[in-house]
Amino acid sequence: MAPPPKPKLEKTLDRGDLASFLRHLADEAQSGALSFPQGQVPLAGMKALKITVKDTGRALRAKVRIKFPKPGEPDARPDGPDGPGGPGGPQGPTAPDTADAGTAGGETAPARPRYTSLKKRMKRDFKDIGASLAAGFDPKPAVVASFLADSRLMTTYRGKGDASYPDYLAALAAFETAAASGEPEAMVQAYRELAARKKQCHARHA
Repeated sequence: MAPPPKPKLEKTLDRGDLASFLRHLADEAQSGALSFPQGQVPLAGMKALKITVKDTGRALRAKVRIKFPKPGEPDARPDGPDGPGGPGGPQGPTAPDTADAGTAGGETAPARPRYTSLKKRMKRDFKDIGASLAAGFDPKPAVVASFLADSRLMTTYRGKGDASYPDYLAALAAFETAAASGEPEAMVQAYRELAARKKQCHARHA
């Protein structure tokens, strides 16, 4: 059965109920579906999940929305669902950084993505990870894995903040360890440290 076109949940909460509401959403997310007035909505195949909480003065107003791709809509990831070279990614001999592609025996290695495309994808994934942690969810393993791989790839680009790479990679390794542990507090702390390293690098080289 197809999910509702625009499933939406709105709820008024006392301030003391916010944490339990978010924990309830996290527990449901672990099962792979969320409860909406229209019924259970599976998270598989979703394009975006948005949770907003506003203070109305007397109480809190929580909204939960899920967005699904329209029929026939291609994957919106900048470089396609399979990363560089996937649908929407750099194609053929026009892809950049082909100077790095030569290998022994005359074989051709896959070209790296454009630096700007890589940074956009990293920014999106980092924001998604932060939103999940803020809502009390474990970040999606696929998003974490993509961000880790892209971060390490990013540090191979020269002239983009080389001096800051060691500190960033150290913070990245700490975040990877925290994510593998499954400890929410450790993940949040490591995420904040990684964000601080990223901010320092951008302040120097943006």
